[in-house]
Amino acid sequence: MYEKLLISALLGKLLFDTSQPLSIRANVRMRLAIRYSAHEFDFDYAARMPFGFADMVGAQDLGPVVQGGLIIPGQDRTPVVDLTLKNWLRHTAAVHGKDNRPISVHQIINFVAHIEGGVHAGLPKDEVEEAFNEFNRLYYEPNLPRAFHEAGPAGALVGIGTVTLAALRPLYEAVVAAPVTPWRMNSGTE
Repeated sequence: MYEKLLISALLGKLLFDTSQPLSIRANVRMRLAIRYSAHEFDFDYAARMPFGFADMVGAQDLGPVVQGGLIIPGQDRTPVVDLTLKNWLRHTAAVHGKDNRPISVHQIINFVAHIEGGVHAGLPKDEVEEAFNEFNRLYYEPNLPRAFHEAGPAGALVGIGTVTLAALRPLYEAVVAAPVTPWRMNSGTE
């Protein structure tokens, strides 16, 4: 589980921490059109929940439903969409509440990084963080099968990370193939 928490710190640095995240800085000279390919969220899947999860732990409501590995192209029946970084961070990767309010990729990464302890542990500050916190309280019981733990926000990072790495692979290859220059040695700064 600790490895999944650490993924949040890496994803944050790559995608949105600071005014110029690593994926943007590395692409300054390469100018590649980076696209994040992911399945759309399957709201029908969310409606079919809870598969008895809530009953097993005595909960009235399942809590957030995360897309998990179904976000990875080829893993679900929903259409695959190609997204810019801005739209990838806004992409629905979970829902919560009886009316299936969307939870974005960005919100999941932030929760795991800043509430669950990927970067530091904190207290929930909004409705989404409260919902994830309650989910963790209910489902991180040691006697529950591992599938319950994988269904939470930290487990969702595996799918989010897989999509992110696939999108950034061409950038990685271009940077590695580029000649070593003072620009490259200084992380993209002149």
